[in-house]
Amino acid sequence: MNKGIFHALLIATPLAALILFFTLTGKEEVKQEQRLQQATHELDKQKFDDDFADAWNHLPPGEIEKRKGKVKELEAEVAKATAKRNSLDKEFDDMHAGMSQAIHDEDARLTGAPASAVTSAQLK
Repeated sequence: MNKGIFHALLIATPLAALILFFTLTGKEEVKQEQRLQQATHELDKQKFDDDFADAWNHLPPGEIEKRKGKVKELEAEVAKATAKRNSLDKEFDDMHAGMSQAIHDEDARLTGAPASAVTSAQLK
């Protein structure tokens, strides 16, 4: 009886940790995606405003340079957010692969099968 409860706890604890880990990782990815969408929206809005103002108002050269500087800042922010998102994607993929391998190694250990018996097809 006690042995069954111990095994259940032994299995449930790492699974709960995995669920919590992936939840927190997903939250960070959502925040980064929102930041990227906001920066892209601001860049598109600024470009539209610049084109509209140029077509209808014929702004002085100082104002045009100021607006071009703002566009460059927004483009840099979009590039930074995209790089951060790509970094998070790579980090998540690496962690997922490592966790999958650890789970299969632990499964092999608990079932008594050799760890090398786990094929790459089973990891996916």
